[in-house]
Amino acid sequence: PNGWASGAELTWAIRFAARGPLRGAIGWRSEGNDIGYWLGAPYRGNGFMTEAVVSVADYLFSGLSPRSIAWECIVGNDASAHVARAAGFRYTGSGASRLTFRDGSHPDAWHGLLTPDDRERKPGWPA
Repeated sequence: PNGWASGAELTWAIRFAARGPLRGAIGWRSEGNDIGYWLGAPYRGNGFMTEAVVSVADYLFSGLSPRSIAWECIVGNDASAHVARAAGFRYTGSGASRLTFRDGSHPDAWHGLLTPDDRERKPGWPA
């Protein structure tokens, strides 16, 4: 609730029915203007997360009007990369994660960027 109240972090639950079990989550942080998500393994491969990412991006672009939305995942997280690519993110390369992990490290990550006016699938993704 504090994230929504301050606008610093917006988080949505993914459920298949009102008040149904939690299947996943998607969030946006204003500090890095980045999006992150997870989905339970039994629900992957059906387009649910891509639909959620597109919906959240539409919400952000129409309400908060960022110029772009950043995304990253650990190198090798093919599922996350497939979702970002399907949602229209442009792959911008690999390098240290912008996020600090619990152990203080910044492991290698794939990075992407989504703009409001260019939402088509793009070539050049590693996965």
